[in-house]
Amino acid sequence: METGATDASTHRWRPAPSPGGLIGALGIIVSALLAAGALFSAVGRSSLPVLAAAAWLAAVALLGLALALGYLLWGYLSIDYELGERELIVRWAHRRDRIELTAVTHMGPATEVLGEHPGGWQRFWPGYYVAVRQAPDGPVRVVATLPPRRQLVVSTAVGHYAISPERPVLFIEEYGRLRRALDVAPAGPAVPEPGQGALRLVAAGWTSQVPIVLPPRPTFDDEPDADGAASAGVQPGTGVPAPPFATGAPATLEARLALLGDPVAVASVAVALAFNLTMIGYILARYGSIPSSIALHWNVNGLPDRIGSPREIWTLPLIAGLVTLTNMGLAWSIVRFDRFAARFLLAAACLVQVVTWVALISLLRR
Repeated sequence: METGATDASTHRWRPAPSPGGLIGALGIIVSALLAAGALFSAVGRSSLPVLAAAAWLAAVALLGLALALGYLLWGYLSIDYELGERELIVRWAHRRDRIELTAVTHMGPATEVLGEHPGGWQRFWPGYYVAVRQAPDGPVRVVATLPPRRQLVVSTAVGHYAISPERPVLFIEEYGRLRRALDVAPAGPAVPEPGQGALRLVAAGWTSQVPIVLPPRPTFDDEPDADGAASAGVQPGTGVPAPPFATGAPATLEARLALLGDPVAVASVAVALAFNLTMIGYILARYGSIPSSIALHWNVNGLPDRIGSPREIWTLPLIAGLVTLTNMGLAWSIVRFDRFAARFLLAAACLVQVVTWVALISLLRR
């Protein structure tokens, strides 16, 4: 998507949206909270040198992790792709990779270079990929927000670059226009003709979010053929059927419905809900034997500093249930960007249920 221009023919394209920023922000928050807890523990247990030293080390390590995640989050927010008259600039944090358009030998889906099933872990986390992958014909420098199967690869004689512009069809079309303006002689397959970039993405399993613009059809193509049928829907001069207009909605719905058939996702939801319902049943079974006043919180010395009634125990399954429902909603929203991130959120809901169970048992046994 074009978001600005430094001159009449230079445009910056935003990366495709992904959950990478949200995951990074959550990582910073969790790291900072854990660092604060470790620091508080170090101050409160100063009479135990070993535990105090361990708590100080944990606080420093977690604070360093929060700062590192902050830098990476800034790098995520700085990703863009600047396409100018003569070069493509891939930006991430302080790094600038400049690629001369005349040096590009290939631009298309990453699966054409990495294979149909490009596996392997890429740093940093789901929705945020900055790494160097090894391909059969050379290294691939990745600066993208989508997984490998949805990345574009820009190839040169010395290496490859994997990117993820928000509107890949328009990006390829704009590259083809700029490249044709530079080349005096035909540049061959390195320069896609109008509509060819979209065809390659459709062949790779992508769905375009904009109409595919093809060259105007000659008059004779619109005339009836020998059988009286018009040649509509065929690219002029090629005989290849033109891809239909696609809005992205069917693919989005299909990706979201696929979550319902994902065994990992379904199992995570089932386990989380089972934990929550069992917790409610456990509280109901024990409710009559719970004292009228129970300790709800303890200070660093192990002494209760907050007393409450049994009704406040219901906040535990309530909060755990809300977290589970929230994670289910987030997973449903982001599965079309990254299935791993959706699975991660659902698995995290299970972890929250386990932690809540531990807290509940600890309260009722004291």
